Amino acid sequence: MHTELRTGSTPFLRQKLEILDWTDIDIKKESQREERRKDSVRYRTVEVLKDRYAYDVMVDDDRAGEAADIVGIALDDPIAPRSIAVDLGHYKYSAANTPGARIDDMYVVCGQAQRSDMWLHNEAETDRSFRSPSKA
Repeated sequence: MHTELRTGSTPFLRQKLEILDWTDIDIKKESQREERRKDSVRYRTVEVLKDRYAYDVMVDDDRAGEAADIVGIALDDPIAPRSIAVDLGHYKYSAANTPGARIDDMYVVCGQAQRSDMWLHNEAETDRSFRSPSKA
């Protein structure tokens, strides 16, 4: 049985995939918790995002049912903003010591990303930008 997509989506380009350096990170440890565990997946992810993007605000939401694990917000002008860029970030720790050992891990994070994608393509919403501003 073949079901066609309702939108004209294009496949994600493999060239856009990047493997991060997980040296000194316990990939089975997701949360950085209140003590900011430097060997957690969340801590490394936040550090990479802070280094790469000029967010005015970053929210690290470690609760169940959140819109995203990490939300980055950037204003075009901090004094009188005319546009706001919002990035919704999702990540997943590994259930095994070997990265990519469980397909279920990928399904979970892809499901989270699909939920964010629905926000982007919700026709009832007004124009929103989900692109990250690069650091100058």
